Amino acid sequence: MKDILNGLTVRQLAFLAKSRGVKVKGRYEEEDGILGESYYLAPSKRMYVNRLLEKLKGTPEETIRAELTKMPKAKRRRSSNDDDDWF
Repeated sequence: MKDILNGLTVRQLAFLAKSRGVKVKGRYEEEDGILGESYYLAPSKRMYVNRLLEKLKGTPEETIRAELTKMPKAKRRRSSNDDDDWF
């Protein structure tokens, strides 16, 4: 099961997690110092795989592949360089 999940992209793993109701939280980072900033990091692929392994135990590979076919296509985004004509 772990090999199957490792072969997927982060986008596919995020879709599986959302469809199965699995919440995957990123890490909270704090920098030390006078102007230390705090911020959240997005969840890594390893975090998604570990959380989904708990939920998908005993699920056949065909079921997972069938669920991924329902995933919507990625929207193409317009390049910001094309519209930045200031002069």
